[in-house]
Amino acid sequence: EAGRRLKQAAQLLLIEEARKATALAELAEALARAGVTVVLFKGWGVAKAYAQPFLRPFGDIDLLVRPCDAARATNALSAFADPRLSNPEAGNFQSSGPYGVQIDLQRRIDSFADEADLDVDALFERACATRFANILLPSPEDQLRLVILHLLRHGAWRPLWLCDVAALVEVADTRFDWERCFGPVPWIRSWIAATLGLTEELLGCSLEALPFASSSVAAPDWLRRTVLREWSRPFAGRFVTRPSMLLTNPGHYFAAYWRNAVSVSIARRRPVSRPASRADQLGGFLSEFGSKVVTLARHSSGRHKPAGSII
Repeated sequence: EAGRRLKQAAQLLLIEEARKATALAELAEALARAGVTVVLFKGWGVAKAYAQPFLRPFGDIDLLVRPCDAARATNALSAFADPRLSNPEAGNFQSSGPYGVQIDLQRRIDSFADEADLDVDALFERACATRFANILLPSPEDQLRLVILHLLRHGAWRPLWLCDVAALVEVADTRFDWERCFGPVPWIRSWIAATLGLTEELLGCSLEALPFASSSVAAPDWLRRTVLREWSRPFAGRFVTRPSMLLTNPGHYFAAYWRNAVSVSIARRRPVSRPASRADQLGGFLSEFGSKVVTLARHSSGRHKPAGSII
């Protein structure tokens, strides 16, 4: 029975991979007509590091566009997407048709990292070609770095994200520039090292490719405990909110805006050795909750179209 279910799951993942590949080809064509080149993060690009790409399912397609191309990219995706399900102002597009996928267009690199630490133009120059002429992938060093920073920014609540880190580490060859991956900013370097330590400790990832002893990238106890606690509830549904929940399920509503010490530490640019305190987390909660209330008020006034309910 277990074997039958695993086979069925693999077949479904293969079908989904084919559907996403078709959607990506349509997306590439729409962007090519507008003369726009983008860098694709996470998902499809990371899947190439797995033994079989279909083993790494992904939902939306995350694209980075140069600031000078943002308007053309937005117009191209607006024409390509279903207007009823898209919010161009927020960079969210839902493609129409049977191969529809969610597309997130990032106009700023600081959605992923410290902009002063990672130059957009340099990232494009280092990017690698794909079978689509105008869709690039980050260099292996940038890809690993950004996957780690994305995981941390979102509190490392999803186990698959650490699996991505492990997969990228284990396919790194002798040409991999670890110094570029770690970057020049001390607090970011400390988090990258700690995350690599987590992959070894929690997933058994081999760190033989590192040019230094793996003991130098050990994760602190508090980080391990926080990540394992998050993994006990690895469901995106806990971040879904609706205004009515303020009355019907206030505990869920408020919990959706509470960020763990990992996420708050990254937001405050703290090194891993000085994690955010409970007071810092409370301040982050009040700031984010207040921002959401203002956004809901603006949407209810008709000034803006909602971007969706998942925060």
